Amino acid sequence: MREFQAWRLIWAITLGLLWSSGTIRAQDAQPVPDASGVADGETRDNAKSADVAPATDSQAQENGTSNSGGWVQRPDASAVTDEQMQDGAKSADDAARDTSQAQENDTSNSGSWVRRLGTAVPIGMDPGGYRIGAVHVLDITSSGFYEIAQPQGQRSQDYWGTTIASSLFYQHTVHNGSLIVQANPLLSSIGGNVYTMQEVALDYTRQLSARWSLFASSQFSYYQNAYLLQTPQYLLAYAAGGIVLQQIYAQRNGTTLYQTNGFSMNYRLSGTTQLTITPNININFEDVDGKPNFLNQFGGGVSLNHSLSVDRSVLAFVNYNYSITTGQQSPSVGSGGWNTYILGFGFNQRFARSWYLSLTGAATRQQGGYSSWTPTGSITLLKVFRGQTISAAYTRTTAEQPLLSRGYFDQADIAYSLHIGRNITASGGVGEFRSISTGDHQNGRRAYASLSYRWLRNLAWTASYSYSSQSGNQPSLYLGNTSFFSVGLSWYLGHPGS
Repeated sequence: MREFQAWRLIWAITLGLLWSSGTIRAQDAQPVPDASGVADGETRDNAKSADVAPATDSQAQENGTSNSGGWVQRPDASAVTDEQMQDGAKSADDAARDTSQAQENDTSNSGSWVRRLGTAVPIGMDPGGYRIGAVHVLDITSSGFYEIAQPQGQRSQDYWGTTIASSLFYQHTVHNGSLIVQANPLLSSIGGNVYTMQEVALDYTRQLSARWSLFASSQFSYYQNAYLLQTPQYLLAYAAGGIVLQQIYAQRNGTTLYQTNGFSMNYRLSGTTQLTITPNININFEDVDGKPNFLNQFGGGVSLNHSLSVDRSVLAFVNYNYSITTGQQSPSVGSGGWNTYILGFGFNQRFARSWYLSLTGAATRQQGGYSSWTPTGSITLLKVFRGQTISAAYTRTTAEQPLLSRGYFDQADIAYSLHIGRNITASGGVGEFRSISTGDHQNGRRAYASLSYRWLRNLAWTASYSYSSQSGNQPSLYLGNTSFFSVGLSWYLGHPGS
């Protein structure tokens, strides 16, 4: 009971900070002019989480967070220099892309609002880094870690290991568009055993005519051993754009593979109104103790976005998916499939010059024993003030992606980031999730903190700690507690002053 009260006390204090900070320089506060106010781990080492499942486009549309919050008009990305974006891109975790903003802002670079893999920061005209032919090597990180794991019902286990990670980028400009390929490979070594974690994203954007534009994407994630808690990040914020990205997350056992595809046709009805058509085909796979499970999704949706002003826009959307799962029983459906229907709206507002609010609500219905219409949606809040960023997010979504199951999934996260001078960045956060109407029950809590010190022009020392606790009765999830400590050195290639 005391543990429960202590955890709720942390939430209350953090929320109090969030709201009270609004009174600090509320009248003269300015949005941070660079992208470095990112509310996460702030290190490329922290970027390579082995435990975060990338959200599908269908989930994004369901939550009203399609294009990771970028469906609302934001400050023009051209106001942020490449160097500033690279500085913010050091923090990490979560893959997101968005072309609607580029179309709203009439930016000439079709890839300007495709974001760097694992960040909330848009890609600049030149991502920098060390070039090997047409490939940019953006950074290299080497670190050592110590992990204490206590699986449910078992003895505590200690692990010492090392990791090496990098970020790769390739862009090819085509007529009225661009093709972008990104990769975040990571290798971990523990006691002579090597584990790999791979994230690869492909984004293609093209302006077909004055009104029609096309966006296609594919993201592949492979976690060979998701049991390792690689300092996962849960909340990302692009302070210069007012964008908060929440990663729907549940730590899994064994090998996990995600193949997420996105395709949309955007039609500009007017200078302030855009219609988006989004088909959906996604594949999720896991292998726990030699028992494979997979879930496929087929469907699509339509959304209509209207900008009321520079600081305000609204969105209406409808979505349908047919999900098929095998190997893991779904309540009232067995190993067959089920339909999901979603009808919702969204609202986005910037106010008081430094607050950003995104709100979506939807009615969702799943075929089966829990076939009644159920509320889903999300709310994100971002506050930027003088080198500090506080962000909060709550999402209620379907359980297909995080749990490979029918039912619903709740997740809430709060994060804080602080820049001390030009060389030190500190950040931390807490989060919690639970499953609803899935047949099984599972819930989890986590907390993390990190510190980054820029030692030399392109070198930074990083230290981080994260804690995760999960409980329930679904065997494909890791059940137990994990503490993870990491210290490393990151080399940001070709990024002067970053």
